[in-house]
Amino acid sequence: MKFNWKTSSLGQKIIFSSSLVAILSLLLPWADMGLISVNGFGQQGYILLIFYIYPLIKILKQEPITKKYGIISSSLAALSSIAFALSKSVEVFGTSVNLSGSGLILFILCSITLMIGIFISCKEDKTTIPD
Repeated sequence: MKFNWKTSSLGQKIIFSSSLVAILSLLLPWADMGLISVNGFGQQGYILLIFYIYPLIKILKQEPITKKYGIISSSLAALSSIAFALSKSVEVFGTSVNLSGSGLILFILCSITLMIGIFISCKEDKTTIPD
């Protein structure tokens, strides 16, 4: 199982890149309240990486991604990370404030990018592999 950048399709490159950036986003602040911030590991954001496993293993094995499972996993990654961000809202002096940090926002963008990569990869697989 290894990834060859030169022979991989655009969709596979997008999936691989978004997965790597999502992992790196765990090092950035996921909850930020000015002086105090907590990274993705402290917020247990690594649990959300479970949704990246299926597409990542498929591209590392150079196998086509099943569209149904790819869309389900990437949708759950995006929805759960958005729900996680919405759970970071608190009330301060009567005003609702969201304490989501830059790492969490980056993870949400990576999840959306994962979904785009899966769509592109499935489209590319259909053109190369007849049904």
